[in-house]
Amino acid sequence: MSAIWERCVAAVTSLSGFLGGISGLCLGLMSAIIFVDVALRYLFNSPLVWAFETCEYLLAVAALFSFAVAFQKNRHLRIEIFVDKLPPRVQYWNRLGMLVVATAFTAIWAWQSGVFVWESFRLGRLSQVLRFPQWIPQLSLVVGTAALFLAVLVATINFCREPPRRSTPEKG
Repeated sequence: MSAIWERCVAAVTSLSGFLGGISGLCLGLMSAIIFVDVALRYLFNSPLVWAFETCEYLLAVAALFSFAVAFQKNRHLRIEIFVDKLPPRVQYWNRLGMLVVATAFTAIWAWQSGVFVWESFRLGRLSQVLRFPQWIPQLSLVVGTAALFLAVLVATINFCREPPRRSTPEKG
């Protein structure tokens, strides 16, 4: 692998790991907000008005920011019961086809996410309870899908750089 490509792969891996860490922080923050909200509701009959909407946004950020790192670490759901029974050559081409489709899909998803966020910004959409611009939390959609696209693109290029194997291809 060339030094430039290795740096690109390392950058995408670092970005995915960083976003995965933010994802974990969002889940922890969500838990704390829910705990405080429930405690205030039961102890003082005064819940946090902003808790539900804030937790919705935090959950979205947590999910979107975890996609790339889950893909890179092969922690996403896959059903391989039939693929594992195919000949190695067919498994190779199946994997390549799936990576190409995933690359195209995530590129379109990331692009359309940007269009969606731009429209929210342009139209001045506000959140219902907190009344702040919706494009701010929606940026997580662009960041998360762009990171996933980069992770899938790196996997696709790495897969293409390897010659087909005669034995069963590695899972991932």
